[in-house]
Amino acid sequence: MKRAFTLIELLVVVAVIAILVAIAVPNYRRAVARSEIAACQGNLHALGTALLAYQSDYGAFPLADGTAGWEPSPTRTVFGHGPAGNGYWSGVPRSLLLLGYLGSEEALYCPTLARRFPERRDYLRYAYNKAALDAGGSLGGADNLDRDAGDLWVCRCLFVPPGSRGEDDSPITYPHGPDPESESDRPVMENVLFHTGRVELRNAARAGGGN
Repeated sequence: MKRAFTLIELLVVVAVIAILVAIAVPNYRRAVARSEIAACQGNLHALGTALLAYQSDYGAFPLADGTAGWEPSPTRTVFGHGPAGNGYWSGVPRSLLLLGYLGSEEALYCPTLARRFPERRDYLRYAYNKAALDAGGSLGGADNLDRDAGDLWVCRCLFVPPGSRGEDDSPITYPHGPDPESESDRPVMENVLFHTGRVELRNAARAGGGN
């Protein structure tokens, strides 16, 4: 005699599957987030190595790219059209890739931001703390990478100045988080490469200012 599932049994199976999905999905998302944080830190370590190699060869760090695009732009900036910070900041120089100091273009981008905002990719290169020439990048100063021995930030995931959201006003959020010390679940963490070569996951508000 064939025995069919009762409605109660089916409901129990559905409930068990729902519970397993509820457990698995957050764990999967956390695993993806951890993987992207690690990949981002790997990119920043590669950038640190490339920048130090360039400095060794040329006696100075390269100037930032001031505008978005596929060609290096170390001599000019256009407010709202920068390659980093959603268009409002100077970006890691593409010359590192063209001159062979970097082996992959992906190292120029935080993987989380590249995935989350693919339509803004041109404006979301890693921010870089050495401005283009027309923004005073060669003048030195308190946060000049070539002259200051302090523990300055060199590259970071985003760095959107307060009140600036970008050319099309699209909401760009910091990629890694949320901050465990914050009551908000909004992502406010980013990876930061410092002058000493270390890379840290830090609260974006505490990562320091820049050039």
